[in-house]
Amino acid sequence: MKAALLLFALAAMLSWASLELGKLGAAPTIVAATRTAPPPAPTALVDTIQSAPPPALEAAAPLFRPAALPAALREPQPGEAFALVGLAGGADDRVAFLRDEADQRTFTARTGEDVRDWTIEDASDRCVVLRRAQRRQTICLS
Repeated sequence: MKAALLLFALAAMLSWASLELGKLGAAPTIVAATRTAPPPAPTALVDTIQSAPPPALEAAAPLFRPAALPAALREPQPGEAFALVGLAGGADDRVAFLRDEADQRTFTARTGEDVRDWTIEDASDRCVVLRRAQRRQTICLS
């Protein structure tokens, strides 16, 4: 019973394959299993084809381009991010202690002085306002 089902499934698959080949325009070829003579010795043309190196593949464009890291995830560059370490002095002569987050260098500066292209615009009791061109940032003690 199993052998009959296997033969029927094999016949159905062969029928389907011949239909698919017919759709492609190729004539189906069914070869009966018979004993044949050994294949002829390879000719010079076959040897040349088999020994020829494969054609060089063209470098295709990559499917995906690596994305640039968002500014929030990449490490800060010197002069991009500061931390206010401390403030000293009175309201008229206040000194700010700033640490650059990129290289951990500490700077001291008063109002109007520059720290890595940033100018200290104002220094209050707990915060410092830095300005560079049109950008302003306020850094407070934590």
